[in-house]
Amino acid sequence: MRRLFAAMGPQGRHACHHAMAYALLVLCRSHLGRAAASRHKTASRLGAAPTGHLEEAARTMLMEADTDHGAVLVRSPGFSRALGPLTIRAKRARALTIPLDRVSYGRRAAELKRMGWTLFQAPGAAIRGILMGKGPTGDVRALYALRPSVTLPHDPGLLPRLDELAKTARTALADRLQAALRRVGKQG
Repeated sequence: MRRLFAAMGPQGRHACHHAMAYALLVLCRSHLGRAAASRHKTASRLGAAPTGHLEEAARTMLMEADTDHGAVLVRSPGFSRALGPLTIRAKRARALTIPLDRVSYGRRAAELKRMGWTLFQAPGAAIRGILMGKGPTGDVRALYALRPSVTLPHDPGLLPRLDELAKTARTALADRLQAALRRVGKQG
């Protein structure tokens, strides 16, 4: 295979890597789009609408290829949990805000303030670490749990299985090579 790739030259190698990366992009987009539908447990539990961030990740995946490699790029917060557990730590604030209510799900505290909510720490030691809110209509709710960090569990189901990825890349490479051989045969 190395000799074949060397004989192809830079344009041929680029075309092969592009074909494999594109096939992997199609597979990963489709897989993540299906997987996203089953990952709305928190939204369902809170009676909130899903944020759609995984669906957005599927739509905005990109691929790149050059003479030496091809890759699928996923730029989505938290997506690296597909590769292992992910610990998120508070950086700009003292604590992360973990939604406890449908109104706070998928919204930052600043957005709730713009919507007319007054936010305050729950009084008393028994409920410390809770950010409460008084809504524009006067209702009071526990909106967020305040935590210095959270660990999201490993979720390998966000990506296709390794054997699926390998088979897809091999098939795309074989198709690309066969197409190149057919072109050469027509020219000869």
